[in-house]
Amino acid sequence: MKIIFKTLGIMVIAGLIGFIFAACGDSGGGGITTTSGNIPAIYVAGYYNDGTYEKACYWINGERKELHPTGATGNSTAKSIFVSGGSVYVVGWYDEGGNDKACYWKNETKVDLNPDGADYSSAYSIFVENETVYVAGEYNDGTKKACYWINNKNNKTPIPSVAASPNSIFVVSGTVYVAGESSDEAYYSADGGTPQSLDPTGADYSYAYSIFVAGGNKYVAGGYCDSSVEKACYWKNDASQKTDLHPTGAGSSFAASIAVSGTDIYVAGYYTPTGSSSSACYWKNIATQKTDIHPTGAEYSFAASIVVVGGNVYVAGDYDYNTTSNYKACYWVNGTLKDLNQSGQISRAYSIFVVE
Repeated sequence: MKIIFKTLGIMVIAGLIGFIFAACGDSGGGGITTTSGNIPAIYVAGYYNDGTYEKACYWINGERKELHPTGATGNSTAKSIFVSGGSVYVVGWYDEGGNDKACYWKNETKVDLNPDGADYSSAYSIFVENETVYVAGEYNDGTKKACYWINNKNNKTPIPSVAASPNSIFVVSGTVYVAGESSDEAYYSADGGTPQSLDPTGADYSYAYSIFVAGGNKYVAGGYCDSSVEKACYWKNDASQKTDLHPTGAGSSFAASIAVSGTDIYVAGYYTPTGSSSSACYWKNIATQKTDIHPTGAEYSFAASIVVVGGNVYVAGDYDYNTTSNYKACYWVNGTLKDLNQSGQISRAYSIFVVE
């Protein structure tokens, strides 16, 4: 069965990119120090459930910051986070009158992105370069359309031939890269140009959830279906340069986020051991270099986002000790679990950003 990962009505992994911006002078970090001796600030975006609504939020070193709009008539969620120039940018959406409305928050102030005349919209991934804000998402004005916004709702660029699911955005010197899936094929595009298919030959379908650009190369994490088995992988530049990450004997696997550090490629996601539920992990370069981070005794865990900074590997996600979807937001540092869940509330974490 195709894994699209729409959980609780929202697309998981929409913009889970792992870009690292370095700065100095922050405190916190749960006692972690980097190779430079600095203490990092760890930002995680997601939501929590207060018993009435799912409410968008982000955490800074475990302290929760509220984003849920005043007057929202339903749920809200935060999908992706970016820190630049001392400001915190978070993207997602909120329910207004029964329809989702795309937005981003800058330092907890909301900027609406829903286009005039659109019934609903969603925003999945955010990137900031030179104080310019780039957001990948989609909207429906009678037809579902993929796009990216620059700064505000009136400045949007359509992605040709793509009906939906632009899951991740990355910007290098003003060139905008977006990755996602369309018509059951993984793709990436540059500056709204014709999407380049990454679909493997013979695959039932494929999907892309995260893009990272380094050294002129485009790295895309996702997966494909091979004889009804979901398999995690990443691509470098095109469909011919695919690296499979599927563990031997696993029932399925899924790649959600990718980051490049030096010559190493890190991918976060999960796999399902035979007879078990999903188990969070991350890979370094190849399938056999897999680090399991599934909490002891948990029924389910998922790694949604990864960054590497100061010699440490940071992963955001969530886990559950039973099958009642009582998710607990968390992050891991070099495989060590750090809980974000407060007062037993259901919560999920989708994106992580670390400032040194």
